[in-house]
Amino acid sequence: LDVYANDNPVKYDDLSKYSLLFPNEQLETEIEASRSLIQATSYTTWQRVCARKGLSLSRIFSQENKIQRLNYQVQDLRRQLVQCRNENQVKLTELVTELDQLPLRGV
Repeated sequence: LDVYANDNPVKYDDLSKYSLLFPNEQLETEIEASRSLIQATSYTTWQRVCARKGLSLSRIFSQENKIQRLNYQVQDLRRQLVQCRNENQVKLTELVTELDQLPLRGV
């Protein structure tokens, strides 16, 4: 069972976002009821695909976890970069203010 939004696959945990677009209680109930089915179906589908291709499901999950950790590290580095830029901008602004306050010589 695959769920699609705008021709893109939707993870089972993303379905609650789409329930906000359709404020229909029946739809929300159906989404909640189908979560475990989607998760189970996805898992068994993964098992079959992995078995056919000779892949280890645990290895794939391990790689997904590593990718997730790398994504968190990238986000953290981006936050640090923004913070560094902001701090440097403040220092630059303070320096310009100091320079503006210095008396001009030779004029």
